Amino acid sequence: MPLCTNQKSTEQRLESMKWYFGKRQCEKITPSETDSDFGESFELNTIDFDYSEKKLVVFMDDGVAADPTIDADQTLISVSVTTGDTAAEKAAAIELALASENVRTLVEGDSVEVQNALIGKITVADKSAAPNMTFSVEALGFGGYIGQTGESELTTTIETVQLLDDAQGTVVQDEIITGYQAEITVPLREMSTQRWQDLIGSVSGNNVSLGGKDVTGWGTKKLYDSMFLYSGRLVGHPVRNEATNIDEDITMLNTAPKMNSINFSGQSIQEAEFLFTAYKDANADEGINLVARGDHSKF
Repeated sequence: MPLCTNQKSTEQRLESMKWYFGKRQCEKITPSETDSDFGESFELNTIDFDYSEKKLVVFMDDGVAADPTIDADQTLISVSVTTGDTAAEKAAAIELALASENVRTLVEGDSVEVQNALIGKITVADKSAAPNMTFSVEALGFGGYIGQTGESELTTTIETVQLLDDAQGTVVQDEIITGYQAEITVPLREMSTQRWQDLIGSVSGNNVSLGGKDVTGWGTKKLYDSMFLYSGRLVGHPVRNEATNIDEDITMLNTAPKMNSINFSGQSIQEAEFLFTAYKDANADEGINLVARGDHSKF
């Protein structure tokens, strides 16, 4: 062993997490089939690694039109376009210009879909300076940091059928996997009115306005509704890692929070225990379409 180095004898760790819940904004952008959109620009708001909003201004730059005026908190993204470019070619140019931003892109025909890599609500983007382009919000972003928590826990269940041989009694020959289930329990310690509304009223419960007052509760209104309608993505980020290092994040791709219990005490910190059950994400790779550990900006 080298004399001038120390070797770590264990990989044990304390793993405190910050938890985030919500959806990722996804927009479809369709350029013009003609050169009429040259010199136009539009706002595109994204979510940065620290879950703050990053505001972009995308400029269709033909090398002739002057750059648009942008605000101090905005970043200019120039898309190189040339006379005669088709809508599909301009969509591909937009994808290329956004390659270094924290978004996922997919060119489909004459359009490009742009999805924020991280969950979170963004402010409404101004598209008025691009009248010859078409925009549509395919998925509305919401959510973010859910607040300080107690000790959270991920539990998994693997359902199997055991294969036995009658001649060998109860000796197990093999097991066939028939199902998976994953759940994360998160004790939330900051149950503000906003979190009652976001995590209960907007999911399994309801938010009702009565006489000018907002009331959150449970009732029979959502009986037989699919919980998938209210689902989002749950992300756990280790506190020990920098915001830009998401290689060890835990992500439940589709889930909807259900509050199991909440205490009311004058001596103990209030905690509301939420249960997050994984729902299959049909758009994700089959190998990780329930829960994954790693860079969730890639899926």
